[in-house]
Amino acid sequence: MPCYLNYAMDTVDYVRLNCDAQRALAYKHQLHLDGLIVNQDYTWRYQKPVYDEFAWTDSEVSNVTFTFKNPSLATFYQLKWSR
Repeated sequence: MPCYLNYAMDTVDYVRLNCDAQRALAYKHQLHLDGLIVNQDYTWRYQKPVYDEFAWTDSEVSNVTFTFKNPSLATFYQLKWSR
């Protein structure tokens, strides 16, 4: 008798990219040029680097997170920006 896995794939509605502030704004501008509207089609959040003051190193690198209303857009932009 064959064994089947019965599970549902979780949908992911966000894209998180490690980048500086200038690159984060370039990604946001690209979404605007593609016709997406902030706070309607997506939201975004930039996280500046967090420093470990004891070691003087980045303990967390800067990143930008785009959360999309439509999960298929998250997949599209994840693939587009991953190159």
